[in-house]
Amino acid sequence: MKTPACSLIPAILLMSLAGLLSVGCKQKGYADNSVLNNTSSIEASDDSSQNCPTRSIKGDSTANFLIDNNYANGTNPYYKKDVAMIYYTTNFISYNNPKCGSNFCTVSLMIQNLIGKTFSFSANFNYGGNDTTIKTITVEPNGNTDLGKIFAIHSMSSCESPFVSLNLQGTISYH
Repeated sequence: MKTPACSLIPAILLMSLAGLLSVGCKQKGYADNSVLNNTSSIEASDDSSQNCPTRSIKGDSTANFLIDNNYANGTNPYYKKDVAMIYYTTNFISYNNPKCGSNFCTVSLMIQNLIGKTFSFSANFNYGGNDTTIKTITVEPNGNTDLGKIFAIHSMSSCESPFVSLNLQGTISYH
């Protein structure tokens, strides 16, 4: 017995519709090369894959004594004494491409204890009109405390001399 042709038409239409739907779906992760922000287009046109190494040029260093001027009714054994040496160092950081970032200058701080006792203090540091306050700095006996970078200031070509003013916040405490 033969199947009439008109009974096959709905089955053919249903299969055609299913085929059209499956062709319209794209596989996950599909890359359309006609899209402007395709990865290969980004790499070729806008340097987004640009390697961004930095160049660091060590600048000047200066050192200042930290002198304890707290008389404390005559009970401070370190009154008018050099209790620490404070070292400031500048570094100029530059990028090979302006798209990687802006050039800047850093000022780093290291404190060397000159006495045989641990001490702590708080201070405000000023460099070129920029302030940084550090609440508690503790320096071990005859040791060093490296606070690292305390300033990062945009600069086009170099760093100024690292003249940093220090203002004690309170007094130096010894423990």
